[in-house]
This record gives sequence, C-alpha cells and structure tokens, in this order.
Amino acid sequence: MKSRKKSPQPVATATATHEDGVVRRGVDSAPSHAIECAPALGWDGPHLLHQKHHHLPYFFPFPNHINRPYRTNYTTTTKPYQPATRIQTMGLTDFALRRLAPAAGATALATWTGMTTLNDDWDDYFRPSGKSDGGEPEPEKIVILGSGWAALNALRKCASPTKSVVVVSPRPHFLYTPLLASSSVGTITLRSACEPLRALVESAASRAAGATFVRAYARDVDVEGKRVWATTDSDGTELELAYDKLVVAVGSVPNDFGTPGVKDHALFLKEAEDSAKLHAKLLSNLEKAAALSLQGEKYRAEIDRLLKVVVVGGGPTGVELSAELADFAHNDVARRYGADIASRIQIILVEAMPRILAPFDETLAKVARDHLVSKGVDVRTGTAVTYVEAQDVTLAPSTPRNATPEQKAAAAAAAESEEMGALVWAAGTGPDRW
Repeated sequence: MKSRKKSPQPVATATATHEDGVVRRGVDSAPSHAIECAPALGWDGPHLLHQKHHHLPYFFPFPNHINRPYRTNYTTTTKPYQPATRIQTMGLTDFALRRLAPAAGATALATWTGMTTLNDDWDDYFRPSGKSDGGEPEPEKIVILGSGWAALNALRKCASPTKSVVVVSPRPHFLYTPLLASSSVGTITLRSACEPLRALVESAASRAAGATFVRAYARDVDVEGKRVWATTDSDGTELELAYDKLVVAVGSVPNDFGTPGVKDHALFLKEAEDSAKLHAKLLSNLEKAAALSLQGEKYRAEIDRLLKVVVVGGGPTGVELSAELADFAHNDVARRYGADIASRIQIILVEAMPRILAPFDETLAKVARDHLVSKGVDVRTGTAVTYVEAQDVTLAPSTPRNATPEQKAAAAAAAESEEMGALVWAAGTGPDRW
C-alpha cells in the first residue's frame, strides 16, 4: 500500500470581541489530540475538536453559557468568518443548576472519598467508650487473643492514640509458618522464622495510647461483663482482663480426622516446637542408622525403618516438606553421613485425594508431582491412613464419604501395614476449641 504524503495544515488563530470591548485571542498552536474545555471556564473563543484523523484540526465557535446577553464576532487569520448574531440569557435557577450543583457535587464526592479512605483502618470503627472527668476521651480497651497472622493484623489496625491494646497469647513470638519446612531440615535456623512478639507490641505502643503483651492462656470470656479470664503459663495463676472490644484470633490446630494413634505417635508441622521436634527426630534416626551400618547387614531392616519418613497430606505443607527432605537427603546427608546412608532414605507422601495440591490448578499439581518423583519421593495418591503406631502405619485405599459397606470392606481388606522411622501429619487443620 502506498502512503500518501500529507500536506501541512494551516494553524488557525481566532479572536473574540465582546460587548465590553475586551479582545481575547484563541488557540494559535495546539496539539490535534487536545480538547479545550473553555466552556467550563467561561471562555467563548474557538475550540479544537478531537477528530479521528488528527492531522485535520479545525476550529468552531462554541458560545459561552454565561448568565448575561452577549454578542461575539469571530475572525480567523486563514479565512474570515462571521457567524450570525446570537443572544442567550440564563435565569437564576439555570445558573444554580449548571454552575453551583456540579461544584457542590464534586465537593460532596471528595468528602465521601476521604471519609471512606480513612475508614479503611479499624481506628474509625472502634469508637471511644466514654470520657474522663477532664472531658478527654478515655482510651478504648481492646483485647486481642492470639499472636498469628490475624492477631498481628488486628494489632496493626487498632494501634491509635484513642486505643489501649492488650495481646494475650501463650506463644511469645510471631511465627512465619511457610519457613517451618526449611527449618525442620536445617536449611534455615528456627529463629529466622520467629519474631519476638514484645518487639511488635512495642512498635504498636508508639502509635497507640498503650500496648501490652500478656503471655497466658485464655480460658473463658464473660460476654455480658466484658471480661476475659486467662491463666499464666508457669503456675496457672488466674488473670482477669477487662475490654471494650474483643478480637478472637486464636488460629487453628492440626486436624487428625479421628484417626487412631495420630495424636500419640505422629509429628506435626504447625508450631516452632513441631519443627524442632522433627529436626531432632531426623538427626536421631540418622545417627542411629549410621552407627548400626558399621555392623554390616546385621541391622539392615532396622536401618531401612529408621530412614523411612512418611508425610501424610498432599497439600502445600506436605509437598514442601517432602521436597525439603529430598534435598536434605541428596545434599547434607550424603556429605556428612555418606552415600550409602543417603541412598537408603525413603520419603513417602500419602494423599487421600486423587492428586496432590487438590485446591490448585491440575497442571501445577502435575508439575509438582513430577518434580517430587524426580527427587526420589514415593507419591501415593488415593491412599488413606487408618491407624498409626510408634513404628508402623496402616495404609488403605481411600473411599468416598458416601461409600457403601461393600466398598469400605474392600478397602479394609486391601489395607497394609508399613514400618517407618517418623510420620509427619500435615493433612489439614481445624478450629482451636479454646
């Protein structure tokens, strides 16, 4: 297609002569994509209209809507132009509707937007409960139960000069839970995943009327009297805490789904203490297996049992822990305990659903499974844990909730017991019934 060269367009200059004798010049040079909004500003000169072909700008008269009669003559340097005389009047009502109403609407909109933005913080939802004798508002007493993600977010939102906040939790730190899997195998230190709670409360105290941390267990709440009853961690001394507003953010606990033996023999990965226990268990089994390996084949079965780790739950926690264990075996164990011990480590990931990472996209779940298999992880989907003992676990094909008695009987008949050195339960969480 041939392109046609465009000829330069003349630039128009316009003047407007009013009844008061004032001569106002129009736009003598303006970009073709601009639109002059002179009518809103009270200017009655020519205007540049944005066109689809921006290389063809032109000017046209746009009379000003002011509430007085006027007569305007337009002339341009490129072509004389004399429009017909036009006289227009505007009454008081029209002036109010066209001039004052938009201004009032814009002011109201700006005020509403500002108030909505401020109300995004919880500060404006928690009103002071009363006034002291001096007439100053008394700080509103807010008690927050918990020290996790929700509790820390509430602390940040509630910290203001009109509020006094008390955080009650038996845990003296905030735990960054996604790092628990890494800390359990020594990739990072456990303290890297913990932030002292008193430091966070101290930071909030600089913005609030007061902020305090109480290390205690919340035992009961008197809703009518607005009291929280708690006991200290050391000697069980009872505490009474008054509040105006109460935030319950105690979090969740591992859900064993009623499986026998889980609470007594399984390890979890929910708290910092769980990560430390798993880390100690892994190292203990490795040291014992390394010592028994010096006896040749005599303790081969026991070594295989010690080096078998079963991870129950194919969610994000179980998948990440399995990957960390595989890296731990291939790198740290091989370097410190030898290739023979590292090659005998067996990691089994058990998931009752048809695939791992069920809440995620199927393509992503397949990539994760392929990666685990390439690392040597034995991924078993459609498999449920029915019983857990100190050194073995019973596995059976999973059945749907509406399974018939025949299906349940067939699954029970296919159940098998397998020895293991450690079992980590990461099959989900449930509410903390404090």
